[in-house]
Amino acid sequence: CPRPSSRPAAGAGPAHEYRLGRTLGTGTFGKVKLAQRVSDGQKFAIKCLNRARIVLAAQGGRLAREIRLLKLLNHPNVIRLHEVLHTPSEILMVMEYVDGGDLLDVLNSQPRFKEQEVRHIFTQICCGVSFCHSLGVAHRDLKPENILIERCDSGSHMIRVADFGLSCLMQAGQMLTTACGSPHYVAP
Repeated sequence: CPRPSSRPAAGAGPAHEYRLGRTLGTGTFGKVKLAQRVSDGQKFAIKCLNRARIVLAAQGGRLAREIRLLKLLNHPNVIRLHEVLHTPSEILMVMEYVDGGDLLDVLNSQPRFKEQEVRHIFTQICCGVSFCHSLGVAHRDLKPENILIERCDSGSHMIRVADFGLSCLMQAGQMLTTACGSPHYVAP
């Protein structure tokens, strides 16, 4: 697979290469938008991050680490970063689009999963996380909102672990001490 690139947005900015659509999600530093590549119609999720907010919050190092780690990860159960574009006001992370939403939305809208479906979903989450761990990547913010789910034609689900904003690279046997993650999901 080709490595994700990082380059200035061509022409009149990202609108020249991608047609931006609805907002898929909102975070501290920007929004995730549905986008369609003009050249071939392929759909992507573009994380549009406001440079000024990142600089003001001194989070440039964290963003650089997230991008660097996503470039390492190439697994069917981990969200894929295709490229990073730069504009004067934004950093645009062009990522794989998963059309089923996140696991929390699915859990809230679907009354029950069959045990076989749960096993299949859990196995994929474990495979994605295990792959990250094999490369020394600790996610540090696993929660249903960061598990994207897609229903396949066969009726099964395909899972992607997403949002590596708090992730870090660690050595085998190293103990992490930074308290981070979403308060409702942090272990006691």
